[in-house]
Order: sequence, then C-alpha cells, then structure tokens
Amino acid sequence: MKRTLSASIYQISGVNGKKKKRIGFLGENIAVAFLQQEDHEILCRNIRFEKTEIDIISKNKNEIYFHEVKTRQNAQDCIPASLISDEKISRMHRAAELWQADQHSQAIVIFSLICIELNTQDQIIHYFPDIF
Repeated sequence: MKRTLSASIYQISGVNGKKKKRIGFLGENIAVAFLQQEDHEILCRNIRFEKTEIDIISKNKNEIYFHEVKTRQNAQDCIPASLISDEKISRMHRAAELWQADQHSQAIVIFSLICIELNTQDQIIHYFPDIF
C-alpha cells in the first residue's frame, strides 16, 4: 500500500545537527499519523526489549501490530528485503513475546514495515503489513 501525505503537514526544513535522528523521528511521526488515519490506536513508541527497540506498537481491532519504521530519501531505498535483517526480525519476534507476556495478551501479533520516502514536495508512505 502506498499513500502520500502533503508536505505542508510535516515540515522537514531546518533539519541539521543530529540529522539522522531527526529524520528518523520525523518518519515515525508521519507513520503514527498514517496509522491513526487507518484506525490504529497507538499503544507505545520507541520501547526497548532487551537489545531491540520497537518503533511503534499499535492496536487495530483485536490485533497488535509491531511496526518498524524506516525513513529514506527516495523510493529505491524502500525495498523491504534491504531494510530489515534476519537478526532484526528475530529480535522483533522475541520483543513481541516479551511484550505479550508483560501485558498478559493473547492477541494476534502482526509485524509491519513502514518506509517513509521524503522528497521536496510530499512524504510517500510505503506500508507493508504482515511482512514477516
């Protein structure tokens, strides 16, 4: 699924200094806005489990989503296979197990990738639900 949000909503000017972190934070904010438009309830952001950080955990209906967010400058960099390593996938599965145990949850867990493509006019969202 690919969606475009107007650049006027999310300003990307003035990004300097710790550019990578700021761009990543911007991408996560865009992802949150997108998920909320898709009727997801945001449960938490940037939560750590052992060595893994989960960017966004959300709920939609009776399903819990663990989202990895990547922010890139162009579409060529939004290829799913190149964005998440097998090690990261394994760590995300472990994090989901820990989260479910902590929350006493037996909900269905879905893992997704959200790649935000930033350009000068729009932010394009590449959404890959249930990716692994």
